Amino acid sequence: MKIKPLGNRILIEKVKVEKRTRTGLILTENIEAENNYAKVLEVSEDVVGKIKRDDTVLVDLSNAMEVRVDGSVKYILDIKDVYAVIGGSNE
Repeated sequence: MKIKPLGNRILIEKVKVEKRTRTGLILTENIEAENNYAKVLEVSEDVVGKIKRDDTVLVDLSNAMEVRVDGSVKYILDIKDVYAVIGGSNE
């Protein structure tokens, strides 16, 4: 199923972040408790140019709408709840 957000909204999914210990062991965790990093899956026409598909963003999920798409959890989020684009993908 394809979901295209309307208005000033984007469709996102949380991302998992890898952390390395000093000895090189990779610890994978969902950093839900620390920060909400997400990958942008779709953007509405009103958001085009501000945020792009595949951007990684720092978001506040408290007002997000949770949806299940093909068995996985995604979120529809208003652009005002996006605090930052992470990395250099939105230059």
